[in-house]
Amino acid sequence: MRIAIYQGDGAGLTGEGRLERLKGAAGEARADLLVTPELFMSGYAVGDAIPRLAEPADGPMAAAVARIARASGTAIVYGFPERAGGVIYNTAQAIGADGRVLARHRKLAIPPGRERAHFTSGGGLTQFDLAGLRLGLVICYDIEFPETVRAHARAGAHAVIAPTALGAEWDVVAERLVPARAFENGVFVAYANHAGREGDMHYLGGSVIAGPDGRDRARAGAGGCVIAAVMDRESVARAQA
Repeated sequence: MRIAIYQGDGAGLTGEGRLERLKGAAGEARADLLVTPELFMSGYAVGDAIPRLAEPADGPMAAAVARIARASGTAIVYGFPERAGGVIYNTAQAIGADGRVLARHRKLAIPPGRERAHFTSGGGLTQFDLAGLRLGLVICYDIEFPETVRAHARAGAHAVIAPTALGAEWDVVAERLVPARAFENGVFVAYANHAGREGDMHYLGGSVIAGPDGRDRARAGAGGCVIAAVMDRESVARAQA
């Protein structure tokens, strides 16, 4: 399957502007799956705007993403603040090319700092099937714990999809840790970051699709872009053997 990452520079955009960027990225990618960064639909470093921007998982933003998925023939994983049961989750949702929800992951590990003011931790592994591959979903800090990716690999995942919001000071995560997660488990890892500046955040960019051998299949620079690579079961089988 062909997977693409939209390394988005969305600072200052409205929800409609973000959807337009997503529509353009889906058209450019021509992929089976397109992945956006963490909380792309609201922005990550938007402070106390998170409660106002949070929506139910089946809200207007989900309906708009589903329309883009159907029009482009591309499944989409997108990040957004999910309001559910009186709390807010940092969520990544997968919508198929037919517009139906494939999976929803609520971030497990909430890091110290800005996120703890708004978000509640999720629980459990989230996996779904697409184009003959089993895919696991994590969000940002989740991937920095080796047990999380190992659990996905043990549960049969061929790839782990990781929307993120990584600051420029944490380059070691994108450049060393993410390829190591791929290598130590023999799986693909697609790590999708923001670009540019937003609020007090200076994003690294550096999105990467790492192969099961730990080597880059595609890597972004610092600016907004779309990168893509092919993921296959055979590479996973060879690495794990």
